Amino acid sequence: MNPLRLAVPFLSLALAAQAPLRTVARYRDAALGLEVVRTELVLPTGQPWPQVVAVAGVRQVFLVPPAQAGPGPRTVAVLALRVPGARTARLEGIPGAQAWDLEGGKTGDRSLLEQWARARARAWEQGAGDPSPLVAGFRAIQNRLFFGGREPGPVAPRRRDEGPSLLSLLGGRAAVQETLQLDRGLEGAPGAAAPRVSLASIPGITVAAHPWAEMLGGRQPAVPALALCVPPDRAFLYLPDPAAALDGLAGGGAAFLARVSAFGRQGTLDRDLIARALEDLGVRRSLLGAVSSAAVFLPDLNLLGGTDLTVVAELTPVAAALFGTGAPKAVATPRGEAWRAREGGRVFLSTSRAELDRALALHRAGGQGSLGASDEFKVMLTHLAPTEATRAYAYLSDPFIRRLVGPAQRIGQMRQAAARRDLEAVAAAVELRRLDAPGSPLDLPTLRKLGYLEPGLDVSGFSVQDGGVASRVWGRLDRMRPPAPPAEVEAWEAQAYEAFRANYSQYWSRYFDPIALRLEARDGAYGLDTFILPLLDQSAYRQLRQFLKPGPLPALAAAPRWARPQVATLSLPVDWAGLLGRSPVPVLRELLGALGGEAHLAFLDAAPVLQVGGGSPAGLLATQDRLAQGGLLFLAPLLLGPLTRPVALAIPVRDPAAAREGFARLAQSAALRQGLPRELEWRVHQETGQRLILSASLLGLVTLRFSLDLEDGWLVVCNDTSQTAPLVSGSAPRAASHAALSLRPCDLNLGLPAAWQAAVEGQADRAWAEQRWLSPWLASGLDVEAAKDRSRRVFGGAPLLPAADLGPGSTPRNLRYGTPWRPLLPVRKPGEDFGLFEGVREVRVDMTFEEDGLRTRVGWTAP
Repeated sequence: MNPLRLAVPFLSLALAAQAPLRTVARYRDAALGLEVVRTELVLPTGQPWPQVVAVAGVRQVFLVPPAQAGPGPRTVAVLALRVPGARTARLEGIPGAQAWDLEGGKTGDRSLLEQWARARARAWEQGAGDPSPLVAGFRAIQNRLFFGGREPGPVAPRRRDEGPSLLSLLGGRAAVQETLQLDRGLEGAPGAAAPRVSLASIPGITVAAHPWAEMLGGRQPAVPALALCVPPDRAFLYLPDPAAALDGLAGGGAAFLARVSAFGRQGTLDRDLIARALEDLGVRRSLLGAVSSAAVFLPDLNLLGGTDLTVVAELTPVAAALFGTGAPKAVATPRGEAWRAREGGRVFLSTSRAELDRALALHRAGGQGSLGASDEFKVMLTHLAPTEATRAYAYLSDPFIRRLVGPAQRIGQMRQAAARRDLEAVAAAVELRRLDAPGSPLDLPTLRKLGYLEPGLDVSGFSVQDGGVASRVWGRLDRMRPPAPPAEVEAWEAQAYEAFRANYSQYWSRYFDPIALRLEARDGAYGLDTFILPLLDQSAYRQLRQFLKPGPLPALAAAPRWARPQVATLSLPVDWAGLLGRSPVPVLRELLGALGGEAHLAFLDAAPVLQVGGGSPAGLLATQDRLAQGGLLFLAPLLLGPLTRPVALAIPVRDPAAAREGFARLAQSAALRQGLPRELEWRVHQETGQRLILSASLLGLVTLRFSLDLEDGWLVVCNDTSQTAPLVSGSAPRAASHAALSLRPCDLNLGLPAAWQAAVEGQADRAWAEQRWLSPWLASGLDVEAAKDRSRRVFGGAPLLPAADLGPGSTPRNLRYGTPWRPLLPVRKPGEDFGLFEGVREVRVDMTFEEDGLRTRVGWTAP
């Protein structure tokens, strides 16, 4: 065969790759001023999908693969918006073909514009997790402009809601969420015209208050002095030493709390709440060094959506003098204005004149009628009070929670949410037009005329300011103002609140649950304590309490002293008689009678095959939707652990003589077989000494082996018979609690690769979610930093995605993690810290059911 005949196809491909690209079709929408141009690119066999970047002449470049890709070279369509007046374009990312002649080409029809719009919509869905609110607005606008209101393609499904995680249950976060119901808004829509309803006539949640004076019993705990300036129906945050609190958090506390609070979620939106709060109050960060103590109070917890903030601070004389004297003064701030006043060395700052006046009135009245003077607050201080190590102390009172779930707050928040949706729709119109036609007018009448604004959307009082959108009533989208209590509401709003009230009242039939939280820091150790009084019966904790059957403390005041390091331990009270008392094997019943009602489960360092929680110790904390729906969430590690990795179980022996007798009888295989089905075969081998090896075989197909031994007052069971005795050496004292979880990632060795892989999977999910949040801007050609800047201007925050992590192109590839469809697994560097416990040596969670409440503590230490 002539070798030249073989070389011709390859030579023609090489020459084609060096030739300039030429426009083969074009279409211009005169009304919108958008011109789509198309060229074709031939990709040789095996060439990866290029990441094309427009350098000049065109914008928003997207590649469309052929409908049917057969063997051999592929012809790919390249679609882009032409820059008005440009004759040539330059692209990067296409090997050997960067020049594009924009002149010529046939005039196509509107389908060319639709094809480009579909490609752009696909780019908006890049990544994983929930997208930016702009994506929904962009899609709606594009459907109106290009598809007659039709949806051109399927929308990626949203993640379903998850049940509580083991960390949120044992750490108390689930109880706080249940009490506040922050994620349960009002549901309803305007109906037929009906008379308006007076807000005062709408009943709130009718639940009795505790007999606080009787519960206090004359005790007089120490009350923080600044609490005497706080109204009783406001959320209260006390900072004994603000500078130390910020320094301590910067040293490791804040990073871990942020990772834990976002655990199970995707992506992190950095809003820098402290910087925003200081801006809203009109003060500089340098002032914090002159503050000896501070109290912060809020009318609600809508920190991200927009709320009022009031601070009462004790300042040094020099710093206090800067605020002058006399009547309260207003200062201009990015949100509008803030108010300030001074009484001696005490400075009052607020975003609301009314809130400032309340704090001043309480101060001048010596605290009479304040939160600090209430019996309720004093009762809670007897359960959980600030200490010398306290960095922050928060309290949510009975009156505050009543107000939070009352009609004024809930209806106001519903109105604010509706205003936010309208502002987001306007922001989507502004941003999409900015990307479609840079430099074109962005006023609302023009956007309405072009079709970027929905015809029925009421934009009266809306405006475009400094690149963002704002409402005359609600302020800027990135810094919305809180709702003002209405005197009257619509009938449908009253009905929506009544439905919420009826559902809420099913859970709270006796009392509200005041909540106290305390953050401590001492010598690199941190602790977050939560106390809730009382714990409601109808909650996720009901099944947990039924399973644990907690008794009076000290229920778990001692724990086994493990002879070698353990990656994770879980300690629970267990009713062995109730759990296994109906065993058909009599000898098991006899042995159980000699044991204490506890279970201490230890996960040994190992490389699991079937990985619980992805193989990471943090998997013990992860949310398990299907298990949570069946009420078995907290059982997952217990049930799956022995099947996945080496696990040791230690049970205290309360009757040593009976335990030895039962242990001796257990060594008799005949006694063990009694009452068991024929399909399950047990064998018992006794090693030198008293250790037993139990083999359980199901149908001869699956075999599990366990070692049993009596070690220093403990019955120790292990599913890894290669572990040498002793596993336990006596007992170790510990803080009394009803459930305890301890994680020591620093002791990982054999299980380190699996933990690294699990951590990388979680980090990749977050990175892709952050990329998806920025996708409306990335798909239009903006780089990461420019996209983050636009996100901050529109929403007041931006993801933490590093700019160096993304490659070029309208659908960029994460250079570290790849894409959800072709993920990468980066190699761990020796000694590299990673995952949820980055910068943390040990995490410990303790939970206690008290007679009148729930107490939890999450503690962690830095290396």
